[in-house]
Amino acid sequence: MRSEHPRLLFTRDIEQSVRAAAEDDPVPLGLVRQSRSWTRRDNSWNEVCDSGMLLGALAIVEHEPELASQVIDAARDSLPHGLSAYQPDGAYPEGRSYWEYGAMYTCLAIQGLTTAH
Repeated sequence: MRSEHPRLLFTRDIEQSVRAAAEDDPVPLGLVRQSRSWTRRDNSWNEVCDSGMLLGALAIVEHEPELASQVIDAARDSLPHGLSAYQPDGAYPEGRSYWEYGAMYTCLAIQGLTTAH
């Protein structure tokens, strides 16, 4: 992360936890597309899962660049499916609460990407 931005998303403990999880599971959930229906859904679960995977990848990018790159690429391919639910006018088929839930996670992902270096 760039030093001029506050480290709102990651602390050293979170980074270490994500790194330990990545070491324990050589095939991250986000890369197992065929058995994870959320990667192609147009709902809030897509946004939540992709954003979580993306933030986890950003936490380990310095130590596991190849793995992080694969997870980021998978989220890049999958997240547009979730965001398509907002078309054409921003209304959300799951209702206001899930609009807020999905949008909050997408904003976290955007913030993570914005503050990552």
